[in-house]
Formats: sequence, C-alpha cells, structure tokens
Amino acid sequence: MEIIKADTMGMCDGVKAAIGIADKITIPYDVTVYGELAHNDDITEQLKRKGFYFIKELSEPIFCTTGNLLIPAHGISLKRKAIVESYGLNLIDATCPLVKKLHETAMLLKRAGRYIVIIGKKDHVEVIGVAEDLAENRYSIVEKIEDVKFYDEKYIGIVCQTTSDAESVESIVERIRDKNRGAIIKFADTICPATRKRQDALKRLCRSCDIVIIVGGKKSNNTNKLNRICEKNNIKSYIVSKSDDVDLNWFVGVKRVGITAGASTPNHITIDVERKIKKVNLYLKNMEFNKNRKFLKLNRMNLKFVSASVRNYFVQIIKR
Repeated sequence: MEIIKADTMGMCDGVKAAIGIADKITIPYDVTVYGELAHNDDITEQLKRKGFYFIKELSEPIFCTTGNLLIPAHGISLKRKAIVESYGLNLIDATCPLVKKLHETAMLLKRAGRYIVIIGKKDHVEVIGVAEDLAENRYSIVEKIEDVKFYDEKYIGIVCQTTSDAESVESIVERIRDKNRGAIIKFADTICPATRKRQDALKRLCRSCDIVIIVGGKKSNNTNKLNRICEKNNIKSYIVSKSDDVDLNWFVGVKRVGITAGASTPNHITIDVERKIKKVNLYLKNMEFNKNRKFLKLNRMNLKFVSASVRNYFVQIIKR
C-alpha cells in the first residue's frame, strides 16, 4: 500500500499565531479562553494542562472568573468585545488577521448601505461574530445553495466564512446573482488563501488515491470541508483526531492511501497518524505473506484427493 501526502496541509499561520500568543502568557491561571483557541481537542488539552481556564463560546462574560479573556482565532464581534470590556476584563486578542479582514469587509459593505449575505455555517462562532455587528433584518446567512432566495434589495454585498469551500461559494454567488438580477451585487472573496491551497492540494490528491485520511478536529469547519471535497470527488475519506482513531479495516484491499490535515491540526498529530498507517501497512503485508505461504502449502497437498471437510478446513485457514 502506497502512502501519499497532500503537498499542502496542516496548521495555518493564523492558528500558529494564536498558539504563539497563548505561549507568551506567563500566568495562564489568570487567563480564560473564550471558547476554544482553535477547534482542535489536542490544542485545548495542552492549554488546560498549562493552567488556562475555559468558558463556552459566546457565553456571558460574567462566567469569566479571571482578569483576562483570551479571544480565539475565530474572533468575536465588536459588540461582544464592548460587553466584555464593560465587565472590566482585559482582552487578549488572538483573532486570525484574515478573520479580522472578513469583519472589516462586512462592516464596509454595511456602511455602504448594502444588504449583507454571509456564506457560511449559521452556528459557527466566526459567522456569528460577523452577524452580531450587522443591523437586524439587514443580513442573511447562507449555508448551501438551496438557502439562496430573492432578497428584494437594490444593493447586496456578499462575504464568506474564511474556511468555506471555494467551489460551493462560487455556485452560491452565481445563484444569488441569478435570483437577484435587478440588484447591484458586490462579492468580496474572504476565503483564507491557506484554506484554498489545502483544498486544491486535496483535489489533486483525490485523483491518485483510493481513500483519504483527514487529520483534524471533528468540530473544525475547515476539516469538515476537506471531507466534503472527498465526497464530491467520490473518494472514501475518514476524519481522525488522533492515531488511535485509525482502523485497520479501512485499508484492506487499498493500494493508495492519501493523508491530509486541517488548518488547526498540530503537526505532531499528523506525524503520529502517518506512523500508525505505516504500521497498519506492515501488518497487512505480513498478512498477505502468510496467506500466500498457506496457499503454497495447500497446493502441495493436492486437495482434490482429500475429503470435502478437510478441504473446507484449509480454506478457512487461508481466509483468516
């Protein structure tokens, strides 16, 4: 079994920068993380071991029992930042610069008097953060092409979640234009370049593999988008958050397996998963060797001269 890795994968600069900010904090037990620094369980567990506190995403600041609140890479709204500061909390902002750019772009479109369409997941903290700063009834969130409708607006602005699937965004934008032909539409492509590179690398990988292993958090939007790309390319894929998730049965009969990783996945986890797959590959090779050796023994015995029960006994041995 050949193992092929995507030429671009793994942790992006935004997540690395957020971790770098957390690493520079000298008194972790005086800092609360607002949700998850990035959507990866390993990152969260490492911060907990260091002494950081956590409160749920978008929960009320009253639940913060420390003097400092660490804003995650996904960011929060300006409105929510103001609420946090009104409680006397010090903000440590680890928002990804490209998420900040998304916020700024949406606000520019808002100030220009445009109705805003946000392409992204309705329940994702990044999308919620953008929506909270927009005027009520002056925006819509579109997850899939079926959500698009006629907005009865002359001026429409479109932005998208930074981890969106580029192909899906293009289709949705086209549908918005089609259903709102009388509107003057401005589309701002706010997809993260790192996300786009990982998606393009995976598409290339799908052309040369039988299955793909995606290393990442199952709550991570960018990881789930990678899984969706495999589905679109008719390639079986599995999301694993750690090496223990790897299942031997996935690889039986597989000639080429691809490996990629989400933008919030620490490199050491991807390395561990690759090692596990190599061990599985070695095990399967040994199984095939033993199976061939049993076939040789079977042929030497000239089974056409033995009883059916004995013949079936040896056939069962081969199948083990």
